[in-house]
Amino acid sequence: MNQEGMPDLVDRAKSYFFSVRDYFLGIVQQEKAEFDAAQNLVRVLALVLRANDDCPECHTPASMREVAAGALRCFQCGHQNEIHNPRGSPNRAQLETWQGFDDDHQRKFARGFVEALSRFGRRK
Repeated sequence: MNQEGMPDLVDRAKSYFFSVRDYFLGIVQQEKAEFDAAQNLVRVLALVLRANDDCPECHTPASMREVAAGALRCFQCGHQNEIHNPRGSPNRAQLETWQGFDDDHQRKFARGFVEALSRFGRRK
């Protein structure tokens, strides 16, 4: 092979390498987007609020306050644009019909509590 053909070979190898890399990066991004959508991690806000904004519900001026973790609540009417619940936490309908923990859960909690006490001791 002559010297003139070598840059062509290197350029062609680079183009193949980068096209394959871009293809797989695209697949990874697409799967990540699908995973986030399945896990409800992607949230689209209908209205972007900041602290001291007017409430969209009762229209009280400068009534929005940050309560926790970036969530805002109106101090006048209690309107909250987003509610951040940890995974596995009960929703409003489940809380309204709450009857208490079942026996299996109480037994597991009691065992875990005793194990924690044995590891760390009682607070004084």
